[in-house]
Amino acid sequence: MDLVNQFIATSLAIKVFRRDKELFADFKFFELYQAKLDKIIEVLVQDFNNLRKDMYTVHHIDIKKISGTKYRIRGKEKIEVIEYTPEQLKQMTSTIMNDYLLGKHKS
Repeated sequence: MDLVNQFIATSLAIKVFRRDKELFADFKFFELYQAKLDKIIEVLVQDFNNLRKDMYTVHHIDIKKISGTKYRIRGKEKIEVIEYTPEQLKQMTSTIMNDYLLGKHKS
């Protein structure tokens, strides 16, 4: 997964895990999963912050969300707008989430 896709998917994965945590709070055995979700969110946020720092300082890339599926990518030499399909965003986010749930992420 390239850097831009990883950045976008990681930010979306953090939002999904946080929302899921809220939704699961009413489940009977939520306590069993709470620590795992908390740790995954913590690691994702840390990795996201490191990725954002690396993108700005090393690659000189800035990404801003324009709409639900559109992003503006500002690099050293050009600015471009990328639009994803909802399915593309879902697949990218799902891949990141699976990697973190299964412990396959690369911090």
